[in-house]
Amino acid sequence: AALIGPAFLSAGESSPTVRELLIAIGADPFEAKTHNLLGRLVLDRRLPDEAEKHFDAAHRDGLNIAHGYQDLARAYRTEHRSRDAFRAELKQVQQGAGVVRPMQRAWKDFLRALIDDE
Repeated sequence: AALIGPAFLSAGESSPTVRELLIAIGADPFEAKTHNLLGRLVLDRRLPDEAEKHFDAAHRDGLNIAHGYQDLARAYRTEHRSRDAFRAELKQVQQGAGVVRPMQRAWKDFLRALIDDE
C-alpha cells in the first residue's frame, strides 16, 4: 500500500505514524507542521481523540492551530461529546483565534455537558 494517499487510507489500515509521514515528506522528525497535518488527516477519518493528540503536539512545538481546534470542537459536538468540545474551544481561545464566538460556543458546550451529565 502507498504510504499516504487514497490507496493507503482506503485500504483499511491504520493511519500512518508521525515517523512514517516525516520520512515520506523528508521533514525533521519533530516538526509541528507534520503533527498538524496528521491531526487533520485523522480528523477527516472521524478520529477526534487521535487528532487532538496531534494538535496538542503541534501546539507544544509552537504552531498556532486555532482552526484545527475549532474543527476538532465541531467534530466532538457532532458526536454529542460536549465536554470534549468545551475543552477544544478553550484551546482555540488560547491560540488567540478571537474570544467572543469561541467562548460562546464553549459555554454552550459546558452547559450541555452539565445537563447531559457527561
